[in-house]
Amino acid sequence: MPRKPRLYLPVHRNPAKRREAYRALFGVHMDPEEQSRIHRLTEMGMPVGNGRFQARIEELTGLRLGQAKRGRPRKQTAGAGDTSESTTSTG
Repeated sequence: MPRKPRLYLPVHRNPAKRREAYRALFGVHMDPEEQSRIHRLTEMGMPVGNGRFQARIEELTGLRLGQAKRGRPRKQTAGAGDTSESTTSTG
């Protein structure tokens, strides 16, 4: 039989009482939207927290969190956006 973690037993030595105590810990009602948010973020491997928390994680890890744009970057065409010389003629 696997051993119980040390932090598990101090809640109560009696297994039935221990289960009851752990159920009480998770008996708090959670807003379905918040529950969905937590699920979505953990599915993506993202931290669950506010923007400040996310910014701190990015700062500490040097990684950008969040979803990047999908697909390949668009190719830049030669002279795209260069309006200094116009080849169109008016008249």
